[in-house]
Amino acid sequence: MKHCLSLLSVCLGLSLLGAPQLHAEDAEPTSPISLDTSVGVFSDYMFRGQNLYAGNSIQPSAKLAYDTGDYGKFAGSVWMQIPGENGNQGLDNYVETDYTLSYELALKDATFSLGNVWYRYPHNPGRAIVSTNEVYASIALNTLLTPTLTVYQDSDAYRAQYYELGISHQFQCASWGDKSGITPFASLGFATNAEDIYHNNGLETATIGAQFNLSLGDIGVVPVINYTFKIDDNTVNAFWAGVTLSYSL
Repeated sequence: MKHCLSLLSVCLGLSLLGAPQLHAEDAEPTSPISLDTSVGVFSDYMFRGQNLYAGNSIQPSAKLAYDTGDYGKFAGSVWMQIPGENGNQGLDNYVETDYTLSYELALKDATFSLGNVWYRYPHNPGRAIVSTNEVYASIALNTLLTPTLTVYQDSDAYRAQYYELGISHQFQCASWGDKSGITPFASLGFATNAEDIYHNNGLETATIGAQFNLSLGDIGVVPVINYTFKIDDNTVNAFWAGVTLSYSL
């Protein structure tokens, strides 16, 4: 299963300063289709309090979206975990590919998201971790600390529920560049019907951290640091960090 993100989900603020002024009739129309690509390198592959790959993790992704405007945004994405070294858990060839279909509706006071994630492990036959599917629903309030609740329902291998409650806030740093800032965040993870994954149901893990939003021209640079706290017997205390490079078409 993939790092949630880490799971949970983080705010990015964009501001374009000093751009040339255009008359309305001269402005280029904005395409409703977008393609976002990224590649991240992390010290470990952490997911919901568990260290699934204890070694350098390379995580490329691509997301194709269609924005209908008032009727929301539809998207499809592919994310991968690729081992950057021989992991110390015996998962030397631990490759994961996750496919997601999602819908997002942004309103004045909240943003709602729905989707399905397919977790696949093409080179790991016979491993304890198995391919599965999850449906999810999320709500993020457009207020101080952007409180976000995401509920995941496994619909295949585990039949468990996972709940992630997160907060974050972006502090813009204009001196670093037009699109720069610091976003501290914190999250709590809960699970039910998850005896095959955790030792006990209930609160499983907590994570705190910060991401730093930088840019090199059209390329986004996002270093991130995290600390995950062990709460359940099947989770770990871990400091982990990484950096993601992104480019949008």
